[in-house]
Amino acid sequence: MISPFAKQNFVDHTVTDQTSILRFVEDNWLGGQRIGGGSFDAQAGPLTGMFDFPHHHADPLILDPATGTRPHGG
Repeated sequence: MISPFAKQNFVDHTVTDQTSILRFVEDNWLGGQRIGGGSFDAQAGPLTGMFDFPHHHADPLILDPATGTRPHGG
């Protein structure tokens, strides 16, 4: 997870998939209302454990475009 709200040095073992993103949107901005009847988002693993909303990390994270890693010294 790359976000200014992502927990640092954290591994979440919750099983997630693409429908977890839709569940995250529904839970946060639709009050938990599910879009579409019988869709998999109701069964999807939540993404909320990956975030720490009260603590915003303002420092930008710039990844090396060639390797996708954090440059040394950053």
